[in-house]
Amino acid sequence: MSSNLLIAVPQLTGPFFAKSIVLIVDNSNQGSTGIVLNQPTNHRISELNESLKESRRRNDRLFLGGPVDPSAAIIVHDEAYQGPDTKTIVAGMALSTSLESIQAITQSESLAFRCFIGYAGWAAGQLEAEIALGNWLLNPIIPELILTDQPERLWDTVLNEMGLDPLTIGHGAFD
Repeated sequence: MSSNLLIAVPQLTGPFFAKSIVLIVDNSNQGSTGIVLNQPTNHRISELNESLKESRRRNDRLFLGGPVDPSAAIIVHDEAYQGPDTKTIVAGMALSTSLESIQAITQSESLAFRCFIGYAGWAAGQLEAEIALGNWLLNPIIPELILTDQPERLWDTVLNEMGLDPLTIGHGAFD
């Protein structure tokens, strides 16, 4: 399941996961970790740390990556940047979490990235159980959509790419 997108079914509600697209970045027998890709906030990168107030990309918007540890910053970026904490997600895309990496990336005028606060997490077996219950759909990562310039349309876009109509998916869709 690692390197997949989780797509919330229409019946999944709540402040964090309604119409969410989650990038799974780690899945092991200890549990799963993901980043919600389509929840922009009204906050800016400059608000993360005093050292980012003068960065070139200080006014880029922060995204809410999930409900776990909202003080954690995760930056998903083009893999052209490689720091000591960088982890490849899929060919062409990576993530980093250190302040050093965030400082370096936000100084670039051309590097594609998105910065998230918090992440989504599931205990061992929990996500698999939620998928089995029909709360989530799985789809391979669509790299060009990870950093889309229309994050508010990402859920609809991914369902369209999958050839699915929101009215016909999820538990109870045919009742």
